[in-house]
Amino acid sequence: SDQRYYNITAAAAYSPIGYIPQSLAITLGRILNLPPIYHIYIARLAVLLTWIAIFTFAIRCMPYKKWALVGVALLPMMVAQSVSIGVDAVSISTGVLFLSLILRSMTHALRGRTLIAIIVSASVMVLSKQIAVIFLPLIFLVAGTQFKTKVSATQAKILVTLIPFILLVCWTIIVGNPGQSLNQIANNQSTSGQIMHLIDKPPHFAVVLFNTFFFSWGDSIVDSLIGVFGWRDTPLSGPFVAIGYMTLAAVFLLNYKEKAVYMSRTKKRIIIVIATIYVLALCGALYVTYSPVAFNIIY
Repeated sequence: SDQRYYNITAAAAYSPIGYIPQSLAITLGRILNLPPIYHIYIARLAVLLTWIAIFTFAIRCMPYKKWALVGVALLPMMVAQSVSIGVDAVSISTGVLFLSLILRSMTHALRGRTLIAIIVSASVMVLSKQIAVIFLPLIFLVAGTQFKTKVSATQAKILVTLIPFILLVCWTIIVGNPGQSLNQIANNQSTSGQIMHLIDKPPHFAVVLFNTFFFSWGDSIVDSLIGVFGWRDTPLSGPFVAIGYMTLAAVFLLNYKEKAVYMSRTKKRIIIVIATIYVLALCGALYVTYSPVAFNIIY
């Protein structure tokens, strides 16, 4: 009888697939009749082990720049996310695995097991974070010569694109529109109102992006990539943020005596375009669904 209701509509759109490791750990805790606080710690341990396993597989699959993935995985904010009981650890790690498998397929023949791994990682990635559906067209960067025949290449690319997308559509139909009651948990939120505002004043979104990324009174996006923890109330000091960005630059730009892999300028441009669309779509989704109407930053 001692119960309290909490509004979880902000997380209701996430599918259960992003919570499988945590749920299995909590189930084990219940079987062992452990106190609830123990459930939290073993759930963190389960998601950490999952994170390590998927990232390890992704690093092994990466045809080049393996240390770049290691550098990204060891950023302070990533380490913090790797023990988060939310869906972030699963969504980020499977997204990295999907990217690694795509890059590997550009340089290695794409066979059945690799294709299955791509479809599974893409499906989990999309079901964990819906906006990641934008990454699915990356499969079309794989040349047809990497497949046995042109027909099998076409079939594989269609499967990689359609299966995760169909799963996402099915889950969206099942869950409905949880964002309708977001107004109950924040200030002046209205998805329809925000969309109407952007239609009425399109240039304002450019101002919002500039404020968010380049002003400290925004949401500290630049700092938080390296590490702003808790409820955005425990930031790393400036020198550590600078060291984090220098580390990223080093692992991505240095050769460290590995064999170079050729990628055409067209493919590089396509990757940059998809990455840019993803960032803009993510910012737009957060602004439309969670930021107060006409707000000057992405909340």
